Amino acid sequence: TDWGHHGDSIFMVTEYVKGKTLTMLTDEHRQLHAASGPTGFDPLFAANVGFWIARSLIAVHAARVVHRDLTPNNVMIELQGTGHMATIHAVK
Repeated sequence: TDWGHHGDSIFMVTEYVKGKTLTMLTDEHRQLHAASGPTGFDPLFAANVGFWIARSLIAVHAARVVHRDLTPNNVMIELQGTGHMATIHAVK
């Protein structure tokens, strides 16, 4: 992640994450399993997502920043299963 400014604007540049939001994954999962009744995610997958969310929050909080908008739409999951927080609306 890099920060900069141009005129009166401040900007942040982050890495491109090739994957899907947690919302997209849960919607797809729900559609795939709608006919067979409610089923949850694989427990290992769910634990991995939780780990990456917690790890991201630890890093954000260590920088003394508060993430004000942590939602499934702001959690990106790479195709390899690694999680990332996206769209950080933060205040110091």
